[in-house]
Amino acid sequence: MSKPVQITISKLAKTSGIWGKNDLIPKKLFKEIKLGTDDLGIITTERENLDASTMGTTIDLATRCFILKYKDAFRQARKGADILNLLDAKERASYPAELTLDTDYEIPLYGDALFEGANSLQYKSLSKVTKGDYDIIATMAYLEACYRSLNTLQYPIKDLNSVDFKHMKIFMKRCKNFFQHFGNPSIIDYEIGSETLYGDGDYLSPNYLVDFKLYSRSPIQYPRNRRQILMYYLLGKEQHRYPEFQTVEKLIFFNPRNDMAYVVSIEDIPTDLIERTRKIMDM
Repeated sequence: MSKPVQITISKLAKTSGIWGKNDLIPKKLFKEIKLGTDDLGIITTERENLDASTMGTTIDLATRCFILKYKDAFRQARKGADILNLLDAKERASYPAELTLDTDYEIPLYGDALFEGANSLQYKSLSKVTKGDYDIIATMAYLEACYRSLNTLQYPIKDLNSVDFKHMKIFMKRCKNFFQHFGNPSIIDYEIGSETLYGDGDYLSPNYLVDFKLYSRSPIQYPRNRRQILMYYLLGKEQHRYPEFQTVEKLIFFNPRNDMAYVVSIEDIPTDLIERTRKIMDM
């Protein structure tokens, strides 16, 4: 018997033809919470130089590094550097393929130096972080994207401009305030999987599961997000790898662009929706 093919939860969440129009958490069940970190309102992408994906990953990695002091913040980026053959031979792992850099972006450091500078940033206080520090984090975001896609990105990562830097400082203050409001996570960058599904999420605590979404719009406007976060919860609870999944009470999206949290209580999610989602996950 052949081994089942695994796909990512994010891919399943946006696969057409298998989901009914009601196979997702209704928007009306989410409570929208204004966190009130500042009075700056929505921070748009206007005049930002980084593309949206790189900006989102950069903020996620910066949160793990500067706010949560997570020592493995650049674990996935290191795998990307390995695949791109940027690490010293003694550090290399075994990957089925090796990519070459074919973009206009030039990685400024190699080998140990590539990550020594990034890892040292966790000792900085948020108020001391410089534009150059965020440049390093953006490089880590690029490498992580290469790992996740198992492909060299077909566009150059751009240098941060003054608007990027200004916005990043706002986002980081808002991320810090989110954790002050809801409490710090006990698990960062969790991984879950079954024979047919796997995925990794942002933050998990005994009380909540949260995904950060750096969008110009509300993250609950995208059906794939509402499907994805429910599948994270269901698979995590069934897997029993993290005890936190057994006590989670809330599923949350947090968007640093508008400083809003979108919260749904597990007890409010219809049981028939949970059962339909489980059946699709087992297909």
